[in-house]
Amino acid sequence: MNNYSVNLNLPFNPLKDGYVFPTERYQNLIELDVVNEDFLKFIESLSLKVVRGVIFYSQPGEITPIHADGDGSDLIKMLWRWGGDLSIMNWYKPRDDIQKDISYNFGKLDHVRYVPDEVEMIHQQKIGFPSICQVGIPHNVTNYDEYRWVLCLVIVDPAITQGKRTLGFDKSLDIFKDYITDEIIV
Repeated sequence: MNNYSVNLNLPFNPLKDGYVFPTERYQNLIELDVVNEDFLKFIESLSLKVVRGVIFYSQPGEITPIHADGDGSDLIKMLWRWGGDLSIMNWYKPRDDIQKDISYNFGKLDHVRYVPDEVEMIHQQKIGFPSICQVGIPHNVTNYDEYRWVLCLVIVDPAITQGKRTLGFDKSLDIFKDYITDEIIV
């Protein structure tokens, strides 16, 4: 097991039947009413809550920007992918002399952007879906020969009332330990 991504075996399609995937923008906020109610109940049974969903759309041959979600600290998102079977997720370490500010995109999602000469690749792998991915450190995706959609769900611990409510990687491993698998489920 690594510190970047683990595959899960969950018996849920995360989206309700009939969801139409976007084909316009790279990043698309979704309303949580399109998320499968059985999945939301499962998350609630773990004393957690889904608070935000985003669908990322990429075309064949696209390389997404290198970025860290949030403020660049330990943060996971739960991911599902449709298409882009050969796509690879890459993780990076910022160079020691690089200091970056948080910026915001159209959906007011905070992130830290990097250019390739500001980082060094430290890991890459094909992601199984569903999966838990470390997105609080610089990362991007290289998509190859298919259109690709990825649902990213932000999950929080509602019992935490002050400070950071989002889940870190180690805490997520503990919470989802019964669902972690070595298989790449596609």
